[in-house]
This record gives sequence, structure tokens and C-alpha cells, in this order.
Amino acid sequence: MASQPCPVFTEFNQWTRSGATDGQFVQNTGPIQYDTTTDTFLSVADNLSTSTTATVTLSTTFNVVAGRTYTFSWGLRGSLGIAANGSSKQGLMITAAQAGAPTQTVYAGQTRNPDPGFEQILIAGPPPAPRTSSFTATLSGPLTLSYTFTFAPRPVGAETANDDIYAKVPLFATNTC
Repeated sequence: MASQPCPVFTEFNQWTRSGATDGQFVQNTGPIQYDTTTDTFLSVADNLSTSTTATVTLSTTFNVVAGRTYTFSWGLRGSLGIAANGSSKQGLMITAAQAGAPTQTVYAGQTRNPDPGFEQILIAGPPPAPRTSSFTATLSGPLTLSYTFTFAPRPVGAETANDDIYAKVPLFATNTC
């Protein structure tokens, strides 16, 4: 099949948000913001709960060709919520899903004490560190690319917060579409 234009997802309205609602977060913290000057998701919310993990997913759908590998560049960095001992971790998982095919995990990371299968998201200053990821389409047709942010329960106390994650939207390599 002939190449098609690579998808561009730099408008926040191209992404659908699902999962936790604003009411599950500390007032005025989120859940996800978007920086239009850097095309970066700002996941700086603080989970309201001390016992339940909150999850927010941003997803977008586009057509792919079976067997084709799609490579994209993006960026990632973490930031401490308040202080090393007053914060809870936050996680990010990027997946590629198609109806009738297994979901592919493209990336999985957490800001501290990563669970098995997750890499450590480095706590660093701006800008997000450049990364490259890819997935191979199992079927031809629609594929949903999702960024899922998880907010661990926060420790009990007035001065606690979740760590922050800054993740750039994908920029697909022109030779992969």
C-alpha cells in the first residue's frame, strides 16, 4: 500500500480524555494540561485520595497499514511533586491498540520506585529528554494511540503531592507512514 501522510497530533482537541475526573484531584491541580508552545502534556495533578490510584488517559485514533512499523519522536521528563519524601510516584504508559489485535505497550515508566516492567522516569529540568518509540500495526485500519497517566495514592499529610510528568506528543517520522 502506498505511503500516506503521517498523522500530526499537536492540537489538544485531537485527543480524547477519559478516566478520572477533576473531582478526584486536589482542587486546581488538573488532571492534564497542555502547553501549546511545546506540544507537551503537563501531568501535574495531585491525587485527592490516600488509598486509590487515579488514572487519566489521552487517546487519538488514526489509520495504519498492517505490518508497517510506525516510529515517532517525543520527549519525557519528571519533576518532584514537593520533596523526595513528601511525594508519591506518577506513571505513564503509552499503548497502541486495534480492535481484534493485542494491545502493544510502546512505553511504560514511573517517577520513583518503578514497578516491574516500568522504567524509571528521570527527575530532570526542562526540556523533556528526547525519545524515540515505535510500534508495528497488526491490522490495517484504525489504531488508537493512548497516553495513560497514573497517580499513586498520596501519603497522609498536608504537604504531600504527586510527582509531575511532562510528555511531548508524538511526532511521526515521515518515512514510516
